[in-house]
Amino acid sequence: MLSVKSIEWNQADCRGMNTDLFFMNREELQLEGMTYMNLRRVCSDCPIRRDCLEYAFKYERHGMFGGVTGLERDLIRRGKFNDPILNRLLRDMANLNLSLNSILEFIGAECSFIEPRDYVKGHYEQV
Repeated sequence: MLSVKSIEWNQADCRGMNTDLFFMNREELQLEGMTYMNLRRVCSDCPIRRDCLEYAFKYERHGMFGGVTGLERDLIRRGKFNDPILNRLLRDMANLNLSLNSILEFIGAECSFIEPRDYVKGHYEQV
């Protein structure tokens, strides 16, 4: 069973960073000279991204884990895929060449028709 103790946090790409950044809202991040995309980039190639994201879907309501914020996880759980907040996440994922399936698998959903190729230069197009 996945727990906070079973994840190899010492392997995380965010190790050594100010992890408070991962709990800031968009405006607070801007004051620090950062964006959600900056944080998502850290998460995108992280060797424990999958475990981190799975942990967050199960146990965390706040903060960015595996490149997905608490609000985004809530919207995904509720299937609110047309919400503008998720559109930003989808654009960022496309720019990082990540599939939506890499997130949906944690809620037992499949969405194979939404892939990075479905985005055009940062603009989400529903197919």
